[in-house]
Amino acid sequence: EGSGDVAVDSSRSGNNGTIARAASGGLGSNGSVWFTDPVHGTVASFNGNDSAGCVIKTNLIIPAIGLTTDFTWTFWAYQDPAQATNNDTILGNRYGGTATPLQFCKFTPTRFEFYNDDGGYTQGINYNSIPGGEWIYHTLVKDGTSLTYYRNGEVRGTNTVTKTMAPNPFFMGGDAQPAEIWQGRLSDVRLYTKA
Repeated sequence: EGSGDVAVDSSRSGNNGTIARAASGGLGSNGSVWFTDPVHGTVASFNGNDSAGCVIKTNLIIPAIGLTTDFTWTFWAYQDPAQATNNDTILGNRYGGTATPLQFCKFTPTRFEFYNDDGGYTQGINYNSIPGGEWIYHTLVKDGTSLTYYRNGEVRGTNTVTKTMAPNPFFMGGDAQPAEIWQGRLSDVRLYTKA
């Protein structure tokens, strides 16, 4: 990593990501997605522009999620101070997945959305807006029907899952179209099929 349009899956599972619009759309030199960060070294960056931004589309399919299915998502994120507190996708999906009934899960600047045809977003976790200008370690754990969100190791929200979810694609920094592009940097994204 650091050049080109592939974000390598270091787990050797083959779930590499491809950078859409690799020539521009990041916060790195000349709009590159690759950014040299003084804390985390080479990281992926996103400029937050839905019409001229980039996203990372992975080969990973988030497995079907049942009421007894466990998972953990962890990642480091540096949210740009200019990022709005809106519905932009940091990780996960919103478009390009299961449409009928609509199902998706994703991190945004203000909540983790776990959605299956419930208009009130009742299964996700709302949290205080992610502050800009600092690296923060995020962890989301699903253990049975229990969802728990940790920020820098401290619990910041919980909820109970009452619906299942079909398999869905996984994106970083935005969504399939690309759309809902977030402004910031990502490092060390890890997804586990256990709590």
